[in-house]
Amino acid sequence: MRSVPRLVPLALALAACTNAPTSTGDTNTLRPRSNPIEYVGMTFEVPITTEADFLAIVDPIFGAAAHGGTFHVEHEIHGGVFLTTMADSRTPTQAIVTLDMRPPADPHHVMRTILQVPVSFTYGSVYIDAVRAALATTATVVAGGDAMEPWHLEYHVASPHGGDLVIQTDYVGAHA
Repeated sequence: MRSVPRLVPLALALAACTNAPTSTGDTNTLRPRSNPIEYVGMTFEVPITTEADFLAIVDPIFGAAAHGGTFHVEHEIHGGVFLTTMADSRTPTQAIVTLDMRPPADPHHVMRTILQVPVSFTYGSVYIDAVRAALATTATVVAGGDAMEPWHLEYHVASPHGGDLVIQTDYVGAHA
């Protein structure tokens, strides 16, 4: 089996929505509001070869580990990009995910937050269970000598400041 499932966090951030009116009264559809919602997109791929690899990434985000208080602390997911998770002091049912970047051109190496978003333990556990079931089914099918069709599962949450966190797990099988 050449290809492996992979976890792909897609972080979109760096702007905040203002409370400006949604319409300026102008009917110009190319620019319907005076204060746009803007953000910068970044994609990072982390190869996943086993269920343990998958859980090492997602469990401290919104799985049993996170629910029990074990989080990522500046876990480097890509050169200069760090994932941190922490308890949300507003509610015990979610955590806060922060992606920070340390720009190499910055002489002071100051971390810059590129995304901060709440994540739900409830929906996170549904995503984890779905991926675990898909990985188990894939292993059973491939072990039986059959080809497994590609599959794609994702967890998606929108930041109240603009942008999204999308965690995708894809199996491409022989279709890569």
